[in-house]
Amino acid sequence: MIKDIEPLEEIVDYSLYITLVLALFLFSIFYFLILNLKKKKPTLKEITLKRYKEIDFKNPKKDAYDITKYANILATNPKSKEIKERLLKKLEIYKYKKNVPSFDSEAIALYNLFLEVVENE
Repeated sequence: MIKDIEPLEEIVDYSLYITLVLALFLFSIFYFLILNLKKKKPTLKEITLKRYKEIDFKNPKKDAYDITKYANILATNPKSKEIKERLLKKLEIYKYKKNVPSFDSEAIALYNLFLEVVENE
């Protein structure tokens, strides 16, 4: 019997665990990338509508210009364009002057009517 030959050493194979961890890591990266790509980005109309709703009527001159700018973007169908024209005609007294009065009830009513029509499109 030969005494200087030792029995074979058992080598632990970790390749399966490394492969599983790597696959899980890559899957999670792709999953989060796909979720981020699928997130709906707000459209121009949604952003404009949000800004239009934020108008507070505290500064009539600036608000009249903002309403005009946003109304031109939001008006897409004939009914909203008709209301927009009436609203813009009403807002002319709040533009082009140094001192302007506060918004009257008719201008605010047209503003709200236009908002309602645009939201229901």
